[in-house]
Amino acid sequence: MSNDGTPALFDARGFVTVDDSVPSDWRVEVSDQGTILGPAEFLNPGFWEAYFDLNEAAVAVFKQRHPQNAWVELSDSEYRWAWSNFETRFEFRAGMSPDTWPAIREPEHSATFDLAPVFDREGPTFAAGESSINAEALRAFVTALPGQTLLALDWQHPAYRFAPEDLSYSPNPTWAIPVFPNGDYYAFFTDDFSSGVFGHPWERSLCVIGQPLLETLGASLETWLPVLRRGEWNDWSSR
Repeated sequence: MSNDGTPALFDARGFVTVDDSVPSDWRVEVSDQGTILGPAEFLNPGFWEAYFDLNEAAVAVFKQRHPQNAWVELSDSEYRWAWSNFETRFEFRAGMSPDTWPAIREPEHSATFDLAPVFDREGPTFAAGESSINAEALRAFVTALPGQTLLALDWQHPAYRFAPEDLSYSPNPTWAIPVFPNGDYYAFFTDDFSSGVFGHPWERSLCVIGQPLLETLGASLETWLPVLRRGEWNDWSSR
């Protein structure tokens, strides 16, 4: 990879071989110009031309073969900007007591789901439910918000720029911040905060915000989780 992350060819004489094993699905080609080896798909005629023309199929093959880091920690200034905008937009307030719930002003285009059916389970049943929430959210992020990166927020902890599509290509996806709120407030949002999710660990709930995610993640969750609230601007003056 070049310094800007773009794939490139390099002269092998500039490297030292530390392992001479070759994966079984790689291919070696010998020509008058030298020897090239790599994943078989990369050596197909026209692959790199298609990749640099941003052909979706070629880009997908490359990402699958060369997964990128899906999580980039925000700088201090980015962290402050993200939390300031989140708190201003949704009037976030933390609280373990029911009289402080919900923790955000839930906008008109939102639905809040009860996670008790997952939290009330133990062992593998709980783990399966937790993993299902994260997996369904990832599928929705990729489907409803194609090509976008998201702000991933964890209250009083590091925040990240999250690339759902890159995580989807990882053979062993790791969540630096999960969607399922098992232990803290977790939030994922587009940069304009029009679409995202907010997990509340004490209410044991997940709020899905924005029409694109309501039509994907919301529709999926509604098949097996109760809806606590739907599209309500909460009146803080009464609390």
